[in-house]
Amino acid sequence: MPERRTTPWLGRAGLTVTVVVFLLGATVIFRDQTEQFLATVPQMAGTAAATTALIAAAFAGGRRPRAPVDRPAPRPWLVAAMAVVAANLFFIRPESWPGVAAGVALVAVTTLVVARWSRRTGWSDTHRLALASGALTAYLWGGFALLAFEGAATTFNLAGQLLLVLGTAALLLAAARTARRASPASIHHA
Repeated sequence: MPERRTTPWLGRAGLTVTVVVFLLGATVIFRDQTEQFLATVPQMAGTAAATTALIAAAFAGGRRPRAPVDRPAPRPWLVAAMAVVAANLFFIRPESWPGVAAGVALVAVTTLVVARWSRRTGWSDTHRLALASGALTAYLWGGFALLAFEGAATTFNLAGQLLLVLGTAALLLAAARTARRASPASIHHA
């Protein structure tokens, strides 16, 4: 139902169940991984404090409508290309403090660009789909790369990753058809 596309999927009960299930899953993973690496108590406390502060800031800020910009939105292919570049740069950045800094900067710049573009005239579901599709590319090929890097590229794991890629492609194609039917003019503007 396209008219419900901006309605939250979960209410308070659904969000509560999701949080509880997430915390249970995190606990199971944490208990299973403790022999490999365990963050110090200050590291875990700092992470918990930063996470709590960010969540509180998100809810405190709410959703304030921004004034639209009287310029045409970029073409969806440009949005997708930007998302491909940003997601792939984020994925391949080094796992080091300079890599963390680069990741934070990349997320900040990408967020600003998308926030500005999304206020423009003509921004539509097709643009949102292009953004999500482009960002997914890094994780579709990245799954294969990580399996190879970790020495876990067994036939079973590779087949599972291939099924994930094919399933994602099928969902994206279905979403593209739906977006095209919902707003055919948005594909050819600007």
